Amino acid sequence: MLKNYILSSIRSLKKKLGFTLVNIIGLALGMSTCLIIYLYVDRDLSYDDFQKDNVYRIALDRIYPERHVEYAFIPHSIGPQMVLDFPEVSNQSRFFKAFTTTTVRYEEDNYSEENVVFADSTIFDVMSVRMIQGDANTALRDPNSVVINEHTAKKIFGSAEEAMGKFLTIGNGAPAEVTGVTKDYPETSHFEFDYLTPLHALDFFNQPNWLGFSALTYIQIEGEVNEAAFEERIQQMIQQYAEGQMQARNGISYDEYIAAGNGYDYFLQPIKDIHLHSHLEGEMKANGNITYIYIFSIVAVFILIIACINFMNLSTARSTERGKEVGIRKVLGSAKEQLIGQFLTESVIITIISAAVALTLTFFCLPFFNDVTGSPLSMIQLLNPIALGAIALIILVIGFLAGAYPAFVISSYKPVAVLKGKLKTSSKGVGLRNVLVVLQFTISIALISATMIVFNQMSFMLNKPLGFEENNIVVIENAFAINNLVRLL
Repeated sequence: MLKNYILSSIRSLKKKLGFTLVNIIGLALGMSTCLIIYLYVDRDLSYDDFQKDNVYRIALDRIYPERHVEYAFIPHSIGPQMVLDFPEVSNQSRFFKAFTTTTVRYEEDNYSEENVVFADSTIFDVMSVRMIQGDANTALRDPNSVVINEHTAKKIFGSAEEAMGKFLTIGNGAPAEVTGVTKDYPETSHFEFDYLTPLHALDFFNQPNWLGFSALTYIQIEGEVNEAAFEERIQQMIQQYAEGQMQARNGISYDEYIAAGNGYDYFLQPIKDIHLHSHLEGEMKANGNITYIYIFSIVAVFILIIACINFMNLSTARSTERGKEVGIRKVLGSAKEQLIGQFLTESVIITIISAAVALTLTFFCLPFFNDVTGSPLSMIQLLNPIALGAIALIILVIGFLAGAYPAFVISSYKPVAVLKGKLKTSSKGVGLRNVLVVLQFTISIALISATMIVFNQMSFMLNKPLGFEENNIVVIENAFAINNLVRLL
């Protein structure tokens, strides 16, 4: 029976090729747009999925008398002290990244690098960094050591094996030996590095600090954690250890400083939530925004609804043309259920073909989308059981929903009325089509209006006068490197 449905559907679709192509193109465009949005959303939702579940970043809501600012950086003494004072904190790791480019030299070659990070040796345990050369337990023990990622090793030395034991000069420091090479860190992380150097090599980080903002700090907590209670304990710890520095720096007690309108409210951030939920001062790189995920997902659903409504309207509009076919089939003994199965099969076939066209369109359009957004999206993201199963389910759901009403309407025609030419269009059917058309245009107008508003806003931001003449102005990075040349001139 299924084979007969398929063969009959193919013949019917070929007979009205123009109608079939319109349906396929309409569905394919809607599905392709949804696929691209899905790839974008899926990538943002996958950030830091490879990290451990029990890792948190400690962040700070710094309250000033007239304002407050949320910082990703906190005093660097907090992490190590928490390992000592909090039994549930099993490990910690701190990072510091200079937000300027750093000159790295190897022999006669100079490299301008942006991802030089000072870190505790515990980074290999806390941040799921994989070593492919060297010993993670000793790689950052010596102050004059450096660990690089595989990409950097290939760029400078040709291979990870060749990098081991070589010496690099980072900034104005002493030559540092390459003691390890790591697997390239996934791009889908809020944290990134090309070079790791020991944090303890900087004298400042060996001094007590409870008030200055100096390091990104991550902790591992064993077992369940009550975040509110844990954060309250952090406040108590800070008050205990910061009292001396507060007296020395400001000449008043910690309580008096807080009473004057200041405050240090520390809070936990689960590492897997940072990319979409954190927008603090001092983030290591730009994060995403969960609001955009919601917006894009809603837009994708609306676009798919428009495509399905278009399919349903075109199918019901053609129902009169197929009235005689239905009448003859019923006279020859076809049951209503068989006719419904026939029309649903046609709908599913159109949906399958549309999905194939949509995948092809997505493949060719993705490079252009990546150029505009700067996101390295790939069709490979679809090659997993969940994504493939979801696509198959969506095809079946769209095929059924888009074809259900036409199938039930067409199969309900009475053969006698059809063959006598007395077929009348149901007022309910016309009313439903009108409702669908109104809904379709309403959603379309809303999406177009939103697009125009965003476009106008972006145009305003790009063309707004900056308040200075930007022509003939240059920015010199690492100007200190040409200090001697300036003196000679």
